[in-house]
Amino acid sequence: MHSERVPPALPLSGAGLRRRWSLWIALSGLWLDTEVMEDDLCSSARVAAVSGYSDDEVSIIFWQEAAPVVAGNLLTPIGVSSGFDEDWLCKRAPGSQRVPPG
Repeated sequence: MHSERVPPALPLSGAGLRRRWSLWIALSGLWLDTEVMEDDLCSSARVAAVSGYSDDEVSIIFWQEAAPVVAGNLLTPIGVSSGFDEDWLCKRAPGSQRVPPG
């Protein structure tokens, strides 16, 4: 049986937290209840590119920090479509990190 190892969560400090805000906000837009357009993808990619994180780190942040907070939006009959409240998102994203066992 093949089991993929979950990458470890990235550490957060005061400076790292501030650095993540714009990335969380940009990545959360991919979970809105709207059709994702090329401009949306380009905008998120630009924010990721200037964030200073590697592609692998951006992927970890996307799946382990942003997605657990906002992915449920796509499961509701009428989800958020205009954007998530930034304070709400940024207060919840750090706590959503899942650290692999062992």
